[in-house]
Amino acid sequence: MSEYILETTSLTKKFGKKTAVDAVEMHVKAGEIYGFIGRNGAGKTTFLKMIANLLHKSNGDIKLFGSTDLTPARGRIGVLIENPGLYPAMSAYDNIKMKCILLGIKDSDKKIKELLELVGLEKVAKKNTKNFSLGMKQRLGLAITLVNDPELLLLDEPINGLDPQGIIEIREILLKLQKRGMTIIISSHILEELGKIANRYGVIASGQLIKELTRDQLEELSKNAIQIEVDDVAESIRVLKKLNIDNYDHEDNIFRIYDLNVDRAKLNSTLVVNGVLVSSIFEQSESVEDLFVDMMGGANYV
Repeated sequence: MSEYILETTSLTKKFGKKTAVDAVEMHVKAGEIYGFIGRNGAGKTTFLKMIANLLHKSNGDIKLFGSTDLTPARGRIGVLIENPGLYPAMSAYDNIKMKCILLGIKDSDKKIKELLELVGLEKVAKKNTKNFSLGMKQRLGLAITLVNDPELLLLDEPINGLDPQGIIEIREILLKLQKRGMTIIISSHILEELGKIANRYGVIASGQLIKELTRDQLEELSKNAIQIEVDDVAESIRVLKKLNIDNYDHEDNIFRIYDLNVDRAKLNSTLVVNGVLVSSIFEQSESVEDLFVDMMGGANYV
């Protein structure tokens, strides 16, 4: 059995000649809050709509709960994409009741009460939703999404446009749901907020999934380090071993050394003496936000 609740292989969506999602391979494990990060128009919503069967894929495969039989599997997910579809002249209670009726759930009063308490709307249960704030509407939309007790929740920009208090309220609800064992994919371009809740991240740019990484990997990448760029990786590794430097990693010909007490002048000269051309050497201090922005296309990020 697959270790992933959601797994996609070369998932692609084209609109005419435009490729909105380009061969995305995503891996989401049970119990994670997966932060799906990308600028506006990067392909986040299109990707989630394909998972939810709101758009047909052009190519590729989707596995949900280890199965490619998506019809029963999709019955185990909850979806809140774009604005919640609320009946403005109906109360919060009746909006949830309507979803229960559509799903054939009988004796739903207890469930509705529990959901209203979960999202903090029990005191306004009889108030018409046309009088709700944006944050209240988002919380009600989330409650409606939870009616079928989903195991996987797909949320597209649920905190977009909310004030700080509204963002905090949504965050607290999502953390409660995770503690209950729910897996959540939340797309956003608000990097700071995702960093407070996500265990794992996927970064998308121009329809392509650039990188997947865990919170620990992200923290490791954002640590201060001495960064050197060299022309000979194998010889550089031998030099670092000779100098008893072992707290480092490298990607291609760029090394990141996490011991900031290393004598850079000695390191540079030793590399040169051993025939290694050093293109650059400097101390790098990069914030998590800087890392994400670089992955998403640098200064073009919006």
